[in-house]
Amino acid sequence: MPDKLTESSLCLLPLEIKDLPLLTQLSKECFDFDKHYFKYDTPSGYDHILWHKKMLETGSYYKIIYNKQMIGGILIFSCLNQVYNIGRIFLSPGFQNRGIGKKVLLLVEKLYPDAQKWVLDTPEWALKNQNFYEKNGYSKTRIILAKDQSHKLLIYEKKVKF
Repeated sequence: MPDKLTESSLCLLPLEIKDLPLLTQLSKECFDFDKHYFKYDTPSGYDHILWHKKMLETGSYYKIIYNKQMIGGILIFSCLNQVYNIGRIFLSPGFQNRGIGKKVLLLVEKLYPDAQKWVLDTPEWALKNQNFYEKNGYSKTRIILAKDQSHKLLIYEKKVKF
């Protein structure tokens, strides 16, 4: 996992076990907010500390710090051939729509300078997410059925090196 990277009052730091209770709370706030206001289904494990612990052990999990306060998280998985997957990204609702998410994506790209491509997925009904990813250079490449077959997922990619 690369070291921390900072941009003014925003930074990404590797998540630690001691951060899991707060990170889980922030994840719950974020996805409960979306569920309430946008009627979205929630991703698996979003409100379970054991799920976040497992992700910390299997991926590269970062806490998003803004003005010295943890406000969210981003989970990265390394795939083959310099391809990285953003497994999850979330910000506490009070910090959304302020340009922070865009800066987080830029910081992550700087943390992984060997990346040739980034991939992620989002549910087909998550229009807010789709707009965010497209504004940040991601292109929709295909549609797949979720593992539980309850909905469709849109696969997005961003090529950063040619």
